[in-house]
Amino acid sequence: KNQSLKGFLEDDLYRIDIHVDGHRVQSLWIRRSNGCLDGVEILRDEKTLYKVKFDEHVRSGGALIPQKIVIVSEEDQTTLSILYRDVEWTVELDDSAFDLPVPPDIKPTFFP
Repeated sequence: KNQSLKGFLEDDLYRIDIHVDGHRVQSLWIRRSNGCLDGVEILRDEKTLYKVKFDEHVRSGGALIPQKIVIVSEEDQTTLSILYRDVEWTVELDDSAFDLPVPPDIKPTFFP
């Protein structure tokens, strides 16, 4: 399968579209001001299956964590809201556990 990425600026958001064989299958929205994932949209056959919105980020353990996650299923018109009151890290992890190698033909882009 032929995969590609396309990026756009939308106000304070970076939008990244993931295409497979010329069809958009997923979009990600990243807030430029804080680098947080703001939303996700998953599509099949050009039709939205579901959307996820991440809101009310709070700083915890050196990271910004959403206190509210809303998942909307377009197919069956269902909404699931997850709300967190207290967000805290209970285990210290070494950041290197999240380091991913960059493929040889890819030039990384760092967001401000």
